[in-house]
Amino acid sequence: DCRSLAPLGMTRKETDKPPRNVNRPTISLERQADSGATKEKLPMYELKIVTHFAAAHQLRMVARKCENLHGHNWKIEVCVRGDALEPSGVVMDFGVLKAHVREIVELLDHRFLNELEGFGGQRPPSSENIARFIAERLAERMADGPVTVASVSAWESEDACATYFP
Repeated sequence: DCRSLAPLGMTRKETDKPPRNVNRPTISLERQADSGATKEKLPMYELKIVTHFAAAHQLRMVARKCENLHGHNWKIEVCVRGDALEPSGVVMDFGVLKAHVREIVELLDHRFLNELEGFGGQRPPSSENIARFIAERLAERMADGPVTVASVSAWESEDACATYFP
């Protein structure tokens, strides 16, 4: 874990357990009935897949340790959301979702991330920007469908991750 927790006012003991519902967006989807007088809540489904990749990066001005070339075995969690089920009873085929994510992660796996298009300048390859990189490319692939990207989390260690909510 390269980032200091001190600015957050947290000690290591406080970070041993993940906090509940910290900065999580709330979902409140309502649809007007034909008369416009009543509101009906939409059903919402969320699917999550997990994958992994290994890569190296260098971060500037974060912490002395992270400015050195180093690598991580990232765990990536991808959540997608839909409000309707297909006739087969699923929001989306897990295999299709996994294939999309696998193609994106292959761009990152066993690479020096600082050299890749999409990173550098104002977007260094931090966990935050890795999550965003994956979310944006996945959203492009799913733009024509009824399922949207809800969040992508990039875990750089077993106790530190960054989540991007498009």
